[in-house]
Amino acid sequence: MNLKVIAQLIIALFFTFNCNSQNKIYKTDKEIINSNWEILEFNKINVQLEFPNKQIEISNDKLKTKDYGKALRKTIQWNYLKNDNFLNSFYTFNYIQYPKYKFDITKIDEFYENKIQSLLNDLKGILIYQKNVEYENYAGVEISYSLSGYGVIITQRIFLIDNIEYSLSVFTPEKFENNSLISKFFSSFELK
Repeated sequence: MNLKVIAQLIIALFFTFNCNSQNKIYKTDKEIINSNWEILEFNKINVQLEFPNKQIEISNDKLKTKDYGKALRKTIQWNYLKNDNFLNSFYTFNYIQYPKYKFDITKIDEFYENKIQSLLNDLKGILIYQKNVEYENYAGVEISYSLSGYGVIITQRIFLIDNIEYSLSVFTPEKFENNSLISKFFSSFELK
């Protein structure tokens, strides 16, 4: 299985997760935009990010989750698979809005732990590290895990802020693990 297929599978599994694999995607539309490694503003979701200089694909989905009801998702993805010496193969950002569910802030750690365990179980991932992170006093989590036998490390940051889940992911060949562009992408995340 090649890296592109693996990445698409991981993205599909991760972003339809809800501690239960019975989520349904029932609407998708896509658009393609071009960009240089520069700051991009996404005004409809009040987010600013920095991406490398290749095509960025944007998709919008509606999800039906068992525990949180209907959710709206926007995925912004950059990928580069033609040169295996490129530091990172995928940069992905997900914005998932849960409009009718009220999260209990005292159970935020449980939300993150369930998300991580589901990811690792579904993908047969091996956890490398997990640490707490913050964005403007909002608690988040950063994880890094490997996909056994595929030579890929995935590093993700997840924040749940006001019923919106923000998730940033970087897919990296093992030989480029912990490179500075992962931090650059993560630190470029900004709410407007």
